Amino acid sequence: MYLFTLCNMASALLTGLFKRLFPAEFSLARPGGVYGKGGARFSLALERCIVLLALSMALCFLISILGGCTSALIAALDAGDPAQMPGGGLGLLRLALVRANLPLALTEALARVPVNVVDRLISVFLGYGAALTLRGLNRNGAVFSNFSR
Repeated sequence: MYLFTLCNMASALLTGLFKRLFPAEFSLARPGGVYGKGGARFSLALERCIVLLALSMALCFLISILGGCTSALIAALDAGDPAQMPGGGLGLLRLALVRANLPLALTEALARVPVNVVDRLISVFLGYGAALTLRGLNRNGAVFSNFSR
């Protein structure tokens, strides 16, 4: 389903917005100067962690809402019974929400929240960790040395 590509585009735009709003927290630079000593270094790490948590939650709700609306649109065009839609692990939660007579878009969005919370926490923190690792490798000249010319 190509409609779910909108979720990926929206998450990239939201991540870019967070990077503009919190440039110091998203910086890959090692703390130096004032931030180089004990408690200040911990404070900077905590600030980065809080911003990454906020980004994870914002992405979770954005993707849940967009994914729910997209799935509801697909279900409406397909004209199938919402209770019979396949959903993998989301099936039981979706079924419970459908039986509670919630609107289809809200049902689809709420059913995605638990999975998206875990997914976004993992992807945001691993992505930031991968960026830090690649920065360290690149500084040593082991990675991307051919691209810097």
